[in-house]
Amino acid sequence: METILIDSYVGCKVPQHLNQQENSKTLAVLLSGQGYSTDGPLLYYSQQLMTELGYDCLKVTYGYQVIGGSYQEEEFWAIAREVKMAIDEALKTKEYQEIIFIGKSLGTVMTTAIIDKYKDDYKVTPILLTPISQYTNQMINVPQFIAYGTTDAYVDETSRQLYRQKENVTCFVVDGGDHGLNVSDTLKSIDYLADLLSALKTYLQGE
Repeated sequence: METILIDSYVGCKVPQHLNQQENSKTLAVLLSGQGYSTDGPLLYYSQQLMTELGYDCLKVTYGYQVIGGSYQEEEFWAIAREVKMAIDEALKTKEYQEIIFIGKSLGTVMTTAIIDKYKDDYKVTPILLTPISQYTNQMINVPQFIAYGTTDAYVDETSRQLYRQKENVTCFVVDGGDHGLNVSDTLKSIDYLADLLSALKTYLQGE
């Protein structure tokens, strides 16, 4: 695993972790939520799946996470610039053809903010896990995979109807799922996670 150091707005260098495989032409970028790290189950197992599929993985850490701080909305664009810096440094290491953005919550908004900067030079594939729909819907015309729970307050009913109408949007819906795609039954939550990964694998393999 390679470590990429990025100068952060918080006043220190932030390590970004890049795991590469020999023949991969695809870079999967994992973007965490506000308080949900890349070690959380949705992103941890997504990374495991990307590795299984033979893709390189970049785990992005936000500056405030390194210093033990909390997310501040006014710092969004400073964080987005750092995310882009991390991706750009990773892209220098190989001749990639595709970038898969896997965002959780805040990470879905980060994806929306920076994806246009890459779509002319790479195939871009957004994977939005529990999106914040008031921001991510502006990207609705890009083919994408979206996972959300029916009790998630960050995905309103108008957005759900929009997802159903769009042929380029593939949805995985957790009945009763919250913003973490969890339900009241722990074992069912684990089953849903397995089903999500299976659906995501099928989507990425074009089956």
